[in-house]
Amino acid sequence: MKRALILGVLLLAACGSGGGGGDPGGGGGGGEFPPGNVVWFGTSYDPTTVALIGKATTLKAGGPIAAVARLFTARSPSTVQVVISSGSTVRARVPVGAANNGEQSDVFGIDLTNAGLTANTWIVSFVDAQERILASGFLTVVP
Repeated sequence: MKRALILGVLLLAACGSGGGGGDPGGGGGGGEFPPGNVVWFGTSYDPTTVALIGKATTLKAGGPIAAVARLFTARSPSTVQVVISSGSTVRARVPVGAANNGEQSDVFGIDLTNAGLTANTWIVSFVDAQERILASGFLTVVP
């Protein structure tokens, strides 16, 4: 019985409160943040808090597309880039740039609206200088 209770508590902890709005500290707000090592997609992100707005897994080609990633450790934006691929074909490599005013962070957002993503399933990965994947996610773009 004790083992079942511990397992139940661990399962509840693993589920967490996921999907809630607000900033990473829980202060409330209109956006969402992914769990560690994950990229979420939406229509935009708040440039101040980097919270994702309009969360979706399927977005329209030519429409607004944003990606927000949470890394397991804080990094300088100059050491992070975004690789957009489909299968083994790399569509684009985009530097994160001056995200978060150039300060180290574990949450990064990027606007992919001008990346020219066509109808397809795309893998969007935030990588370090050695091309190690720090966070990734799948995005379906429809016509």
